[in-house]
Amino acid sequence: MKNVFKVLGLIALTAVIGFSFVTCDDGGGGEELMITIKAVSAGSTYTVAIDEDGTLWGWGGMINSPVFRRPAKIGTDTWESVSAGEFHTMAIKADGTLWAWGSNEYGQLGDGTKTDRSSPVQIGTDTWESVFAGDYHTMAIKADGTLWAWGNNYHGYNETDSSSPVQIGTDTNWESLSAGVFTMAIKADGTIWGWGEQWGTNTDWESVSAGNGYIIVIKADGTLWGLGSNEYGQLGDGTETDRDSFVQIGTDTWETVFAGQRYTMAIKTDGTLWGWGDNYRGHLGDGTEINRSSPVQIGTDTDWESVSAGHDYTMAIKADGTLWAWGYNEFGQLGDGTTTGRYSPVRVKFFR
Repeated sequence: MKNVFKVLGLIALTAVIGFSFVTCDDGGGGEELMITIKAVSAGSTYTVAIDEDGTLWGWGGMINSPVFRRPAKIGTDTWESVSAGEFHTMAIKADGTLWAWGSNEYGQLGDGTKTDRSSPVQIGTDTWESVFAGDYHTMAIKADGTLWAWGNNYHGYNETDSSSPVQIGTDTNWESLSAGVFTMAIKADGTIWGWGEQWGTNTDWESVSAGNGYIIVIKADGTLWGLGSNEYGQLGDGTETDRDSFVQIGTDTWETVFAGQRYTMAIKTDGTLWGWGDNYRGHLGDGTEINRSSPVQIGTDTDWESVSAGHDYTMAIKADGTLWAWGYNEFGQLGDGTTTGRYSPVRVKFFR
């Protein structure tokens, strides 16, 4: 009976994330592996991660299907980066090639079709520097610094939807980007751009994260700034007032930030982890369901390295490469072997 449930879980997860598995153990009954994670991406109801050897892992599920509650190894290729969207996944291999799989209703995979893919398909033959899967579209930067987009165009990255990569402008100095419902990007000169125009005149923006109707940005001096919707306190300025110009969040210095649907997670330069905004499923990780309009520290650890905010759940990596999860877990997206929601970080274990 256990094997039957394993098979059902694989079928469900394959439908959501779109790949074939090499090894798995939903019950965690095998030997625990001491895996060091270097990258993680939280999607809607599934998670993907890459370990230090470049191996890709996935877990989670979808509505009206069985769920896969523990990490499963995906294929045998070597991967450099990965991004989970609503129900599609984009990833770059160690050789710089770009691959996609999952839902393709809007052409968000970029393979020239609107056909869903249950295994990775290569997108063109170019080499890519970074990729970000939005809800129903994808943005990516090539190795030559050019910016490209495809999929749903509701928020206007191009004139129409596209099922193949479309170059955005002719500039070759794009450095970083973030895609959610909409997209923001930063050039090498420190300017920040939303589609069609430069936002402000500052030239000291370092990184940006686009949430649902709001953005959070870090400047070169490490200060944190927010703009946009603030109904749940997701900007972190101590209010629930929307902002149509950038407002500074406190006076501390920050290393990285990730804007989710209606909440934000960030890591300070001292390695502490902080969260604010909507918290009705405990996805801030502070042990409560209380919304926060100002940053609240998550635990007391000072060794957090990266964080990813999904749909009401959060994944984070510590300096030792261990992976931690909390929040909504109905589809096993936390990867802790259960479908129980967590209000504070729990370690994700990997099994042979």
